[in-house]
Amino acid sequence: MKLRCRLSNRRMIEYLDETMSASARKRFDLHLASCEDCRDKLAEQKNWLAQRAALLADQKENGLLPDDLPAKIMAAVGKATTTEQTEFRSKPSLRRVWLVPVGVVAALALFVAIWQILPFLTKQFPVHPQKSIRDFASPLEPAYSVLAPSYAVEDTYNANGYGSWYLFLPEKGDQIALNNTSGESEICYLTVLNLAADARAAVLENDLNTAVILFPVSPDSVTELSDRAESVLKACSTPFQIEIIKSADIQRHLNSMDPVLYGMMFNVPPADSDWILIWIGK
Repeated sequence: MKLRCRLSNRRMIEYLDETMSASARKRFDLHLASCEDCRDKLAEQKNWLAQRAALLADQKENGLLPDDLPAKIMAAVGKATTTEQTEFRSKPSLRRVWLVPVGVVAALALFVAIWQILPFLTKQFPVHPQKSIRDFASPLEPAYSVLAPSYAVEDTYNANGYGSWYLFLPEKGDQIALNNTSGESEICYLTVLNLAADARAAVLENDLNTAVILFPVSPDSVTELSDRAESVLKACSTPFQIEIIKSADIQRHLNSMDPVLYGMMFNVPPADSDWILIWIGK
């Protein structure tokens, strides 16, 4: 019925102007007999046409400007078109009704996704201490890390025959027994990795960049421990230098060399005992 009424509204002017065919006029009369809305709209159209006729007569009588007359006529006649369009568009389309909840769900999903990845975007990644020092243009200072004796590690790696021999990488916090066959390849890997990732710039600026201290449990094992260290480091691709120095002079010697990284391996020997100092770098 609504579609038929819209079609009837379009032909209402033809009906009033009597330009409609006789058969079409009969069908329209039948529709008007059954549709009260169309009868009311037809009455409005007749009223507007009467207003138009009155405006035309007023123009002839009072001499209104031609530009004013069409505006007044369109203001009167346009009400019918506006009413019809408003009635037709007042109902939202099914597509819009369906898209509204979908848009809300998509917005919520996007918000949740951003909320999940926000901590990773704002996370402050750790900066190597040496790089931070360079950023503030401060003089290089050795980073000292002293490891207490770990007898559990010594027993696990069967290191009692050579004394304490541990490597400490400050940025990793790793403590590994060097004088163990199964751990030698891992130590070589960690040493090379450390130089490549964290101390490459330091290697270019310093002759030697990593200090490793070894000392035996007895003076008789100094030579054996030094040879053992040399055989392990030869398997690595990084240059190294081995020195035997008294423990009383080790701190002064390290400060004068200004190492970038410092690893200490000790078993609390006497102050006058021999220590094996290994520089790893170029």
